[in-house]
Amino acid sequence: MNTQVSHSEAVPNFRRGLRLLRGIALLLLLLVAVGCQPGPANPAAASEAESQPSPSATPPPTVTPVPPAETPEPPPTPTEEAVPEAVTIPYMDPDTDKDIAFLSQWLRIHRPATALAPYPTVVLLPGGNYGPDNYEDFVEQLVDRGYAVVAVKYRRAHSPEPYRSLNGEDFDCAFAWLVDNTAAYDLDPERIFLFGHACGGYEAAGMPLEDKSHWAEEMQECPHPIPDPSAIKGVITYDAHYAILEGVLSSHASAYASAWGIPGADMLTSVETLKAVPPHEWLESTLLDDNTRKLAQMLPLYWLHSAGGSDAGVPPYLLIYGNVLSPMGHDFAVEAETMAENMRSADLDVTLMLLDSAKYSDLVDAQTDVPARVAETVDAFIAEQSQ
Repeated sequence: MNTQVSHSEAVPNFRRGLRLLRGIALLLLLLVAVGCQPGPANPAAASEAESQPSPSATPPPTVTPVPPAETPEPPPTPTEEAVPEAVTIPYMDPDTDKDIAFLSQWLRIHRPATALAPYPTVVLLPGGNYGPDNYEDFVEQLVDRGYAVVAVKYRRAHSPEPYRSLNGEDFDCAFAWLVDNTAAYDLDPERIFLFGHACGGYEAAGMPLEDKSHWAEEMQECPHPIPDPSAIKGVITYDAHYAILEGVLSSHASAYASAWGIPGADMLTSVETLKAVPPHEWLESTLLDDNTRKLAQMLPLYWLHSAGGSDAGVPPYLLIYGNVLSPMGHDFAVEAETMAENMRSADLDVTLMLLDSAKYSDLVDAQTDVPARVAETVDAFIAEQSQ
């Protein structure tokens, strides 16, 4: 049967078909658009991502900053410690405002850079031809070994009065200042040693032996308290004049007479008298007149026989000497050996040390090895006494 469709029925059908085609086209466009969007590499990841809450719904977690690991500081680079500057002080008048260049009574303190304070201290009493500045190399040798060095400048004038030693007065006053000021300069009061060269050795030898009345007499012009000689823990000398009667005192009697203000004739008479009486009898001998006794009291030989021996607190002695005569003909071997013999007879602790081929002037000569050799000997002696 042939079925005919009327015009009224065809129009609605056409419209329905057209709408269907539009719907299909729109669906295809949507599928293409979705396929162009980026997505997870796998469906599982996409599913997990979909199950997570939205970033806007949950605040980000709080992050606590982790401090960096501490890096230990490298050790400081060793640097050479500066040697403390030497201090120069006028011991007779510490409050003076005068230029030190115009004074003749001052001391200079040298201290080590590395040793622990308080420092063992060496008091340097220079020889008559020298001052503190002449001993620069020797002082440096001692300072490098950990010692403080106190070098004393003293008057070189002759005595204005008979039987008076200006050298002795100045050395005593400088020592009194030192004992009174050890703490201020980190000096060890229990380790003070005297070192004397030439006539400085003569003064150093007598200082621990003299009684307090003699100290008081020599310190009448000194502004410091009279020190206790027991503060001296040892005495070291190098090529010293001890005013031995058979040595330099006899051969240079006129020079000593001039320095001590003694008339030449009186000096010669007193020397001959002292030669006739053994030194250990000088203290009580009736053969000594007043002038001769005054002279005797200026000599270490007089005091060592009245000091009471080592049991009385007299410190040990080290007498260093060379075997080369001085330009003036001084035989330091005779001086040292005779002094040591008398000290032993007085029951004092004394050690002789020969420095072979050494001259009197070598101690102030940096071109020789004597400053180092003497400093090494001093160091060993002090170390032994400090044990």
